[in-house]
Amino acid sequence: SYDRLIKQYHEKTILHCDIHRNNILLNKADGNLILIDFDDFRVGPPIIDLAIMIQMLCFEKIAFDVAMAKQILFGYYSNSPNDVKININDILTIMLFNLACACEYYLQEGHHDNYAQFNHGYKKFLHIQSSAEQIIKELSTFNLHI
Repeated sequence: SYDRLIKQYHEKTILHCDIHRNNILLNKADGNLILIDFDDFRVGPPIIDLAIMIQMLCFEKIAFDVAMAKQILFGYYSNSPNDVKININDILTIMLFNLACACEYYLQEGHHDNYAQFNHGYKKFLHIQSSAEQIIKELSTFNLHI
């Protein structure tokens, strides 16, 4: 289950939980990235933010952007302790869970104005589900602790 998956990752940190292009700003003075909009923040294992970031940035147009996912994973591993290991299956499970929760929220709350978002999220959910093996294969060729 999702809870059991999350419990196996013992490290806890502050999570943003909504990392997408509109919540990332570039400081032109020093080139650093700045995250904004911490309305959904919580404490938990970093794999949650990693999965949400891959979901939000690599599935913007439904088709999976493998190059972008590899860049995100490279950045994550380049700034993590050497003993950090992330299972790609776990990342996909978290992505699916996150999309399912978002779709359920839009349906239950009656956000008819957000139907397009729901529809887009549902298409991403189906794409991830049907392409999971291919995505795992493509990302598993990425050789940093995976």
